[in-house]
Amino acid sequence: MKTYFIPEFRQELFEKKMTRTANKAEKLGIPFGFLLVGEKMESYKTSRKEVIFYKSFEYEVHGESPTINGFSFLGKIESLGDKNLIHSHNTEFDFSEFYTSKLVCEHCNANRQRNFYYIIQNDETSQVKMVGGNCLANYIEIANAEQIASFYETFFIEDETEESEFESFGRSSQANFKTLDILTLAYKVINENGYLSATSARDNGGLATKWQVLNAWADGERDNTQETLNAVRNVMETVQSKLESMSELSNYENTMMQVLSLEYVKSNHVGYLVSVFAMYNRMLETETRKEDKKESGHVGIVGGKIENIQVKTVYTNELDSHYGITHLYKFVDDAGNLYTWFSSRDKYLYSGDETTIIKATVKKHDSYNGENQTIITRAKLSG
Repeated sequence: MKTYFIPEFRQELFEKKMTRTANKAEKLGIPFGFLLVGEKMESYKTSRKEVIFYKSFEYEVHGESPTINGFSFLGKIESLGDKNLIHSHNTEFDFSEFYTSKLVCEHCNANRQRNFYYIIQNDETSQVKMVGGNCLANYIEIANAEQIASFYETFFIEDETEESEFESFGRSSQANFKTLDILTLAYKVINENGYLSATSARDNGGLATKWQVLNAWADGERDNTQETLNAVRNVMETVQSKLESMSELSNYENTMMQVLSLEYVKSNHVGYLVSVFAMYNRMLETETRKEDKKESGHVGIVGGKIENIQVKTVYTNELDSHYGITHLYKFVDDAGNLYTWFSSRDKYLYSGDETTIIKATVKKHDSYNGENQTIITRAKLSG
């Protein structure tokens, strides 16, 4: 039995979810339950440096997963009229047939209008089925008590299936947002705070860019200056052109193509949409590396010094954590050697910028994606 602290604004959803699962577990003869044992006050600093105080309730939970019929969840299908959007973290399954397939529940054979359908697969036979939400519980494994508690313990979430995605929007969370308006606001937010994916937010703390953008939107912030519009349109056109030229797309890339083609999006599309800037930066990094493609080797000796090395910036990012923001820089020298530097200070460098590593200490010789890189620390750059 473990203890979890559930924020007060997620308590009602948590108890409803636990109660529904407990009722199903009881029918299957599986122990499952939760008990409120205490509470405490906590605080959270928003992207605008405001401190929010809230109450957390302490629960003890226990219970295994009621498994029904041995099916696993593959993905969720969202109808966009003449095409379908696939939400999935599965990178191995081929979803191509579902982008234009007719939507019908293969359990009850009903083809009534639904916002979402679900793709499941039999663990033994690999049979794939499409089912509606009401029929889904007849097939898949239900999360155990600790998984549910851990999910609701998170302060903010990035989950497309949650009943109430964001308290500032409530039921209006499915309202339409103009795609270009969201992207220009995201451009402003990312320039101020850097890009933070949902995964990085969960692993390192902080608020994912999606929620920063929705927060800013709720507060009435907008950025429709011509300079921002031009920059955003360039990002969109570059990404779309690159994806259209590719012979094979991943599910994520397919989803990005479809979301960028929409004039209006819902809040559950915003996470995909704002990640276009991260995709754009990766594309720039790839192109920059192709221009200077040489085999990277390790430089210096671990613990030793390197000095006066002219380099080009090939990648930058900001990593937000409980300890503050860390700036990640990757450089390549004229010989094709790759350097990686984590700095506590913003050096205002962007992909393509040239600089000189005046001096630095070699922290580690490493490799990433099969490419050698030299990790440096205590670096001093020109300019």
